[in-house]
Amino acid sequence: MFDVVCVGDAIVDIVALVERIPRLDEEVEILKLEFHPGGAAANSASCLARLGLKVGFVGGVGRDYFGSLLLNAFKRDGVDIRGVKTFSVATGVVIAVVLKSTGERMLFAFEGANEELKPEDVDLRYVLNSRAVQLNGTKLDVAEVVAKEAKKHGLLVQYDPGSIYAAKGVSAIRGVLGNTDVFMLNRAELAMLVPDLPLSKASSKLLEMGPRIIVVKLGAGGCLVKTKETGFKSPAYRVRPVDTTGAGDAFNSAFLYALLRGWSLEKAATFANATAALKITRVGARSLPTLKEVLEFLSQRGFKQNNEEGFEV
Repeated sequence: MFDVVCVGDAIVDIVALVERIPRLDEEVEILKLEFHPGGAAANSASCLARLGLKVGFVGGVGRDYFGSLLLNAFKRDGVDIRGVKTFSVATGVVIAVVLKSTGERMLFAFEGANEELKPEDVDLRYVLNSRAVQLNGTKLDVAEVVAKEAKKHGLLVQYDPGSIYAAKGVSAIRGVLGNTDVFMLNRAELAMLVPDLPLSKASSKLLEMGPRIIVVKLGAGGCLVKTKETGFKSPAYRVRPVDTTGAGDAFNSAFLYALLRGWSLEKAATFANATAALKITRVGARSLPTLKEVLEFLSQRGFKQNNEEGFEV
């Protein structure tokens, strides 16, 4: 039995490090060019595995070099790939132009084989053989089917639509949202879904649509956690950013890890912020920390390690 099955996109990140972002029709030198396994759901699967959970992945790759790169990366991280489908199209790619000074980036996405995955390609027995399902940037038709079945069978469902699907508006994702326990998104995505409302009120509006926990990622501002009973902000940790690619995926996975361990929401937010902070000090979406590294990071910031609960003040 898995702890988590992640369902969604698997892509290769082509990371170009630059001194500045060019204007239209302008050329700038690439200081460093790297290829990294990526994709929001795939990153999350690897992060959860590195934190020590048993993880399966459902998604699509092409029969090409990049597809092999992704499958080999899953194997190295200990992610089960029996749920992966291989298609006769190119593997998905994201070109990430990263600003050297801040780690901020511009992203250009080609979905490729990810677009080929249909609901009927998903083995629901594989998905349901787990404690939780994580949907991260998942195609809506697939996400709706998986979320509904997972919820019906008592699995914990975490959902992050990503900016592409958030931009379609709340009506587009309502079918998934109604079967979601933990809804993850960033400030920009929140504004797409619930425009013209302040942060707290917009989060409360989403709670009315089904989720019991809303988590808004605020970058350097940490995160906002909202339920019908409570709401609080958890501050981010100050680190020197190198590459923010995959930070949100690391945050999502760490938050889900903490919930599966039975930790409080406050502890989950602290742990997720620490995991994301460590991620952005490294290049590549899969430059993810282990559980030991996250706990050591927290220990250096005044938290005591606890064998039963991970860490405590």
